[in-house]
Amino acid sequence: MLTFNSITIAGFVGNAPKTSRDRDGQLSFAAFDVATTERWKDGKGHDQERTTWFHVVCNGTTARYVAGHVMKGDPVFVLGTVSDKEWHDKESGEVRKSKEVRAHRVIDPTKRGAKAMDDAANQMRDGNGGGS
Repeated sequence: MLTFNSITIAGFVGNAPKTSRDRDGQLSFAAFDVATTERWKDGKGHDQERTTWFHVVCNGTTARYVAGHVMKGDPVFVLGTVSDKEWHDKESGEVRKSKEVRAHRVIDPTKRGAKAMDDAANQMRDGNGGGS
């Protein structure tokens, strides 16, 4: 049986990307948060809303794209994989867990259009992730 770990997010960037450089001064890492919002009407016809936040990390070509093109408030498509992250809370000392998205592609849908999203999804399915 074929198994795979893949996630596609369409949402809005919640903060300016944080970046870091390697020893040679080359940009090597970027991280930012993306919000998605679900809206629906409950059984009584009242509007409901739920926002989910995703922490996104990337490196290499994708990190360089993010650093140069992605800003707080921008709409983005993110294609990647999900992994678990565990850390110790500095205040309580408790072990905390969360899900983290490792982005293989980050696409600006306003500049590249829906075809770019389809192409990126096909690349992820075929195992040719690459950067944006």
